[in-house]
Amino acid sequence: MTYVRLFRSTAPCALVALLMLGCDRTRPVAEEKGPPLTISLTVEAKKQADGNIVLVLHLTNTSEKPLVIYEAGLPWMGAYGLTLIVLETDIAEGRPLKPDGAPLSAPQIGHRTIQPNETVSGEIKLSLRYPELATALKQADVEVFWSYKMRPVDKTDVRRVGGWLLLEKSPD
Repeated sequence: MTYVRLFRSTAPCALVALLMLGCDRTRPVAEEKGPPLTISLTVEAKKQADGNIVLVLHLTNTSEKPLVIYEAGLPWMGAYGLTLIVLETDIAEGRPLKPDGAPLSAPQIGHRTIQPNETVSGEIKLSLRYPELATALKQADVEVFWSYKMRPVDKTDVRRVGGWLLLEKSPD
């Protein structure tokens, strides 16, 4: 009988406490985040007449929303726009080529709006960024791995893109 009396006297208090914890309106309700927006980035290598290799990049906004980004955040701007790893393939695990530490271009100030389905393009002079590239291509194929994460001004989440391409060994 003691347990029944104890339950009857504490049950309403416990129920009220549970309801208050479950219905706390003072806490902010988390915003529903949708999936990240999407972009497309195609990268191709071209050999120029002077023998230098250039990466040609085409960035497309494949989302339904305009994306406003800093000019310096474009993948072909500066050393940090696009993550690049360049590997000489003459050994099984590959040997990474070291980039030149010199500044690649003057910093760009301003914003750029990329409308839905709009494509913008630019180039990276790979031979200038990796001075050992010409020598490496005389010995073996070279693999170029790339990754890009767009960071819009309004901090909208945009899905990272990446890929790789093969630079074939130069004929002797």
